[in-house]
Amino acid sequence: MSLRTLRNLRERGPRALSSRLRGLVQSPRDEGHVLMVHNGRSGSTLLGDMLDQNPNIFWDGETLEKMFHRLSDEAGQGIDKLYGSLSFDAAISEIEDRLDKLAGNRVFGTELQDYHPVMVSSDLEQFVERLKRTGFTRFISLQRSHLRKLVSHVVATQKEQFHVSSGAKVRVKQIRINPDRIYIGHRFTTLLDALSTYQEFSEATQRLFDAEDALFLTYEDHIKSDPTVALDKAIEFLGVEYHQPKINFGKTTDIAIKDLIENFDEVSDVLAGSAFEHELAD
Repeated sequence: MSLRTLRNLRERGPRALSSRLRGLVQSPRDEGHVLMVHNGRSGSTLLGDMLDQNPNIFWDGETLEKMFHRLSDEAGQGIDKLYGSLSFDAAISEIEDRLDKLAGNRVFGTELQDYHPVMVSSDLEQFVERLKRTGFTRFISLQRSHLRKLVSHVVATQKEQFHVSSGAKVRVKQIRINPDRIYIGHRFTTLLDALSTYQEFSEATQRLFDAEDALFLTYEDHIKSDPTVALDKAIEFLGVEYHQPKINFGKTTDIAIKDLIENFDEVSDVLAGSAFEHELAD
């Protein structure tokens, strides 16, 4: 068994090995693969996990994020040092390689966050155009309130816990946000710049996918109350047979932002008059 297969087995369990063996005897699917774009902390892990349980889908999650962490570990340096040092072709090759080795004849799904193209000196449009040539014909946009996403990220980073099991009791602790220094996308920026980046990425997604075969989902409408709503729409969109999933992940923060941010007044002052002021009243 190769080192690559062993690594895949560690990442995904026995299903990865099954996919590898199936890929040896079945012709790989040459179209119908799906790219999901989001800004993180939007229910993407939950939705991806439910999709991955479907025998007709191999969901690889944030393929490039895993590559960034691997390269960072190998180099013994922070992921922020990878900005500008990685090529777009290498990123595409990583996705294509995992598709070829793991998906077999199933739909292959991968995810892209706003900063992933930036890290390889690219943009969303270039990624979409290139992935089309690899058989990606479906696109999912998953959005969430930009401020709520950012707060969730800060909470997860400070607690060093990005996911919780379904049904787990979560202890909520207030956080402080420094509007001038926030660690997002593996580097520091300001609160307003971070929110503006999310907004620009969402707008780019809307423009780019308007004419595409795309599904638009939001955390608030399709995941928050009942994540199977998002799953049902995604399964219908992908055109695969339904498979009843197990919900393995729960919510990490589920209280009002004003009760979660210790220095809420300071954050409110920074956002006053901006395009994000209304998000304070979530």
